[in-house]
Amino acid sequence: MSQDVHNVNVSLSNGTLAVGTPTIFGFFAPADGVGGGITITKVDYSSQGTVAAGSAPDYTLVSTDSACLINGTIATAIGSAAYTAGTVRPGTITGAWVDGGYGVAVQAGQSAANADINNFTACIQYRMGR
Repeated sequence: MSQDVHNVNVSLSNGTLAVGTPTIFGFFAPADGVGGGITITKVDYSSQGTVAAGSAPDYTLVSTDSACLINGTIATAIGSAAYTAGTVRPGTITGAWVDGGYGVAVQAGQSAANADINNFTACIQYRMGR
């Protein structure tokens, strides 16, 4: 049985982030009445520009409840090592299931003050159901 695979690209903006900047929302899983939860199968991050180590943001893919509060980690942080323009860096999925009606978001957190996010994109791949 084949399952539809969906891709969502989330623009992570341009400019800088202050330390502790929280969450950039991506999308919500369909409610139970229209298909229910989803399984995240892949998450990749890329930058349109080169960003030096210590200035690169540190992203974690998280799930949120219906009140938009973080309730779990989907993919672990990728670290704030240097980025080369156009190079894709994968996240490591640790909790792929997202309940119906709950959200998927990118949490930005970094150790460098005012980390440069320089037109980063998160590509999130998922399928319906488990």
